[in-house]
Amino acid sequence: MTPPRRGPIKADELLAQLANDPEYQARIAERDRRIEQAAARRTAEAQPVLDDLHSAGIEIKSLWLLDWARRPYPEALPILFKHFRGGERSDEILGLLARLLKQPYSPELWVEFRDRYKAAPPGSQLSEGLAEALDKLAKKAHFEDLKSLIADPANGPSRILLLGTAVRVGRDEGRAFLAGFRDDPVLGKEATLRSRPRK
Repeated sequence: MTPPRRGPIKADELLAQLANDPEYQARIAERDRRIEQAAARRTAEAQPVLDDLHSAGIEIKSLWLLDWARRPYPEALPILFKHFRGGERSDEILGLLARLLKQPYSPELWVEFRDRYKAAPPGSQLSEGLAEALDKLAKKAHFEDLKSLIADPANGPSRILLLGTAVRVGRDEGRAFLAGFRDDPVLGKEATLRSRPRK
């Protein structure tokens, strides 16, 4: 009879056990299958956008590689607008399109993105993408809108992405506004950092 093992199991022993555990291997196979399906779905959703970009002479292999920091691609904006505004797409693709549209060339998008942000599912990739876009689009005239978006808990955790925006456009007034959220369970830590007076 083998005596009971004492002490922690070694990593190589655990890996060997898992390699011979059919239940564990089945879970891993199912996880990999779901990852592959999700990747295929994202690729299929993005393909019509890529096709239109290619037709306009913008040769990129993936929407995720459209790097605005190195080249702005202003000729892509009408195409991205069209796909953002029309058709049924996942929150992930819509969020990506919103990020790609967060350019200084399109400040008129503020009202549209603000309203879409308020309607987006809290915590979704669409909500985060729109928050990033609003961050880039925001001007001083949008400060009251920003305060309203940040103060509404229905907008979810992506509001954190707008705290720095409030300080950028509102300056000292923005810091004073964020000071009221220092005890907020979601925004508190970042609001405390952002509301500190300038040295």
